[in-house]
Amino acid sequence: MDSSTKAGEGSSDLSTGGDAAGNDDTSALFYRENGFVVFTAAYHLSRGSCCGSGCRHCPYEPAHQAGGTVVSKAFAADQPARQSA
Repeated sequence: MDSSTKAGEGSSDLSTGGDAAGNDDTSALFYRENGFVVFTAAYHLSRGSCCGSGCRHCPYEPAHQAGGTVVSKAFAADQPARQSA
């Protein structure tokens, strides 16, 4: 199952980023494929937990279980270390 969202005509309500100057910084959060919006692992990490929808790029383990917050080792190895606040 791919949890991509079908993008219909005029569906510009997907709020993912940008700045006051109108520069759109959405390419790191999703891409379009065959008329669907596919969220990237970066988007899912910005959510903070798994949504449980079977997303293609789910970075959490166990994958596809709503509420999961543990980042998978395979994904964490490819990412720079996060700094704590």
